[in-house]
Amino acid sequence: MEFIRRLYEGQLFCVSKIDADQIYFTRELEAAFQMISGPEDCVSIRGYNTLVHQQRLMIYGPQPVNGGGDSLICGMNNLPRFGIAAPYEVDITAHPQVTPYPGACWMHFMKTAKYKNVIREFYDDEVIPLSQRPSLRECFLSRILPLLQEAKSPYAHLLLD
Repeated sequence: MEFIRRLYEGQLFCVSKIDADQIYFTRELEAAFQMISGPEDCVSIRGYNTLVHQQRLMIYGPQPVNGGGDSLICGMNNLPRFGIAAPYEVDITAHPQVTPYPGACWMHFMKTAKYKNVIREFYDDEVIPLSQRPSLRECFLSRILPLLQEAKSPYAHLLLD
């Protein structure tokens, strides 16, 4: 962050934390970026924790929505300070002037349950079929599934119910 701050000092330049295991919704992410109008602005974005369980695309029930506090798009004068939150992730310290984006911006494809410094397999009673979130199911079918099919991904054949 300090390197980015020095490199682009004085410019309105946005920085976002991106996870490799998240698929971003282009329209929502663009709308979140549009909320940055000055170098002091900062927008928090969140998404859904999804997983593959028994060849089905599911939602992680105990924490279906993730992000917000550590997934940010920031103007250059409002960059976060990062620190280690757990052995497997980086988190931020207190951050001023954060406006939340109202919708979800991604699907986070989790392989294991990772909360409170515990990494484990998912339990059957903590997963929710994607069909219980119709808008997320539609987003997957219309925007993400075509990309998975084009890439010939094995995830293109997952069951949704």
